[in-house]
Amino acid sequence: MKNRCKLALAVFLFLSTTVFAQYEMASSVANGEALFQSNFSAINSTLLNSYSKKKSTSEKPLALTPSKLKALDFSRSSSISEKIKKLFINQITQANPSAEPQLEQLFANNRLVTEFDNLLAGYGFSGRNLADALTAYLVINWQIANNQEFNDPNGFNNVRRVMQVALLSSEELADLQDRDKQTIAETMAYQSLIMRTAYQDLKKANNRAGLANLQKIVHKSVKDLGFDLKAVRLTSAGFVKKVR
Repeated sequence: MKNRCKLALAVFLFLSTTVFAQYEMASSVANGEALFQSNFSAINSTLLNSYSKKKSTSEKPLALTPSKLKALDFSRSSSISEKIKKLFINQITQANPSAEPQLEQLFANNRLVTEFDNLLAGYGFSGRNLADALTAYLVINWQIANNQEFNDPNGFNNVRRVMQVALLSSEELADLQDRDKQTIAETMAYQSLIMRTAYQDLKKANNRAGLANLQKIVHKSVKDLGFDLKAVRLTSAGFVKKVR
């Protein structure tokens, strides 16, 4: 399939022994072998350009009709979820085989995906929607990288709108099947929640060194995909490019 999974976000998960053992698989997001082929440039360009350039008055905004937005939804397959889980566990245990029992427990009964769904549902979002999953991924990682809490529904909705436009404007979206959308969304769900849990525990323990390390790693991993979390502020208007 041409252009298949071009929108997939790669997640680089390796083990670290510098922070809590119970979340050691979450403490480092580093350069390494990608779980999935990624290309974040189209989304990044659309997002940054929406804040950094004045739009032409003759340029018609994309109409986000219900029929168009439906293209971002997907049906979830339990077999695909199981495959993604195994890929994640295999990727991580390559670095530390002894972590496998802990990982199996963490991923048991699809608990992380369920937690992600519940988190998004609290804001009227859906874990079975590609734009919603991408919005959550960016917002969660922005908070970690910048060590700043954000809980403004207007901000979330405005980020989601940009993500919807970015995805619906891309040529690759039409080529994605439900299994591809699910793979992308669940990959982002796993990464986001594991990082979020590590972040919360490090803050609770006042582990400044571990927190600083996690922030650097999260910032670098997303920046390597094409989006600089420290180059933007998160406001009620969504992501706003910082003025230098």
